[in-house]
Amino acid sequence: MGIYGIRNDIALTEIAGISETKNTNKKQVSSNHDTSCTVEEKQILKYKQQLLECMSSKKPYLNAKLSLRSLADISEIPYYHLSTIFKVGLNTTFYDFVNQYRVEEFIEKAKNPENSKFTLLTLAFEAGFNSKSSFYSIFKKHKGISPSDFVKSNL
Repeated sequence: MGIYGIRNDIALTEIAGISETKNTNKKQVSSNHDTSCTVEEKQILKYKQQLLECMSSKKPYLNAKLSLRSLADISEIPYYHLSTIFKVGLNTTFYDFVNQYRVEEFIEKAKNPENSKFTLLTLAFEAGFNSKSSFYSIFKKHKGISPSDFVKSNL
């Protein structure tokens, strides 16, 4: 085999019984089991579902200081898998993902008649935003309208 055989990834993967897709760099196990999804895709789907359940049940987005690392701890998903889940499984970024939940949380809080005595900014802070400027720009990015105009027209 020589040095070339050891350094050649294709030769090594063929010897190990693993076929590799050149463009995606995902490894597919050769066996009689269902191989329509790669091992990596199945893991991404599992972690994606686990993340969505965590977001619904534990609501980590309410913490204004939420980070990728703390979300990994809360969701019990390895840190190094989260960015792949966002990029491949959800086709978004960590910040856009979390902020979408915060926008929806703000809307739910604004719909509650008991919260009519609070300012929009107070409700935004309770939804996990940490500044007025970020709240307004993120809300407008996700809804295409300012928060105050949204509340006036929809609630």
